[in-house]
Parts: sequence; structure tokens; C-alpha cells
Amino acid sequence: MPQGVGLIADATQYENTRSAAPTGRSSGGLDEAQSPGETPEALRKTELIELLRRIAATLEPSIRADPVPLILAAHPEIQGHFHGIVSWRELRADGIAANPDAMRPDELHRRAYKLIAAERDAVRTKALQRLNMLLNTRAGKATMRLDEIVKAARYGRVDKLFLSGDEHLWGIFDEARNSVVAHGSRSPGDADLLDYAAVMTLRQGGDVRLVERPALPMSAPAAAILRY
Repeated sequence: MPQGVGLIADATQYENTRSAAPTGRSSGGLDEAQSPGETPEALRKTELIELLRRIAATLEPSIRADPVPLILAAHPEIQGHFHGIVSWRELRADGIAANPDAMRPDELHRRAYKLIAAERDAVRTKALQRLNMLLNTRAGKATMRLDEIVKAARYGRVDKLFLSGDEHLWGIFDEARNSVVAHGSRSPGDADLLDYAAVMTLRQGGDVRLVERPALPMSAPAAAILRY
């Protein structure tokens, strides 16, 4: 990642100096080295935009590989220039108009999450409504049975997994026998099968959402919408 406008400014000064008048035919200096009609402010803006172009070029492969929502934290001037440079659908129009270096990570996270909280809550509510509808139809496309959730997650059948964040399911999943043995409390050799289900779901392209337990049907610790 480019580390600042300093290197670009040095390169600009070097290139301009090479194209300036020979020694003895002018008074020299940085002002003389600038392009005709280019003020220091215009030069600063040019260098800033070049820096942002290089940052965008560095980031673009990562954005294409992992197209998640992107929130820009930067001074308003930088916000404007950057939005003019890139056309990423992932980059939200609303950002954090402040210097991120002046904020603690938890404050930066809080301000960023505030921008997407209402949107995420709406998506979660819609997903829970679909879960309840599928459970009521009894068509086998949704389940609250923990053993079935673990097995379905392992074999890529889970489309959306809903978990209560403070719940655990200690036990063992025997893949050879395709059986789940759950224990009331943690025993030697146990794994948290809900964590296991979450990892398997994400690994195979599913969606995992943490919700408050009362929001789940019958206050179950977990539920899932199945692909088939």
C-alpha cells in the first residue's frame, strides 16, 4: 500500500526539475519547477489524487476477490476524490468523514457499524420471517433440531444458520457413523458443535447470523434454513 503523498511529491519535484530551464537561465527553485500556471494548491491536489489512484489500484484485486461492503473513513476532501476515482458497488456512499488515525479501533468500529446497523437488522428480520414460514410449512426446508443442523452444515446443506451467540452444544460428531452425540456439559474430547456448524456453513458458502435467543422460534439455541 502506498505510504503517503511524500514519495509522489518527491517524484513530481524530480520530474519537474528535469524539465525546468537549465541552470543560469532561471532563478531555479520549486516554484520554477512547477508546470506553467500550476499553483502549489493545484499541485497538492494533483499529488493527492495520484496517491488515491495508487491506493485504489492496490486495493482493487482484494475487493474483487472478497466483495464485502466497504466504508471509507477519511477527510471529506479525500472522500470526494476517492468516490470520483472508483466505481466499486461495494463502496458505500456514506462514510466516516474524519481522520481514522485520530480514533481508537473500537470507536472506528462503532461508527462504521452504525452506518450499516439498520440495513443489517432489516435483512435479519426478513430472514427470520422466512425461517418461521418454512418451519410452519413443514416441508423439510428448515429445522431447529441441533443434530440435523450439525449434519446439514457438514455436508453443505445449510443456506442460513441462526445462532444465539452465548449458547454452546458440547459433544462429538462421528462422521463415519453420521451421528451426533451431545452432552449436557463439556466432556474430554468434546467440541462446540454449534461453532463447528458455523464454520462448516461459512466454508461452504452459507450465511451465519447471530440473533438474540428470544427471536428464534421457541427460543431455540439454533435454527437453519436448508438448501435441500
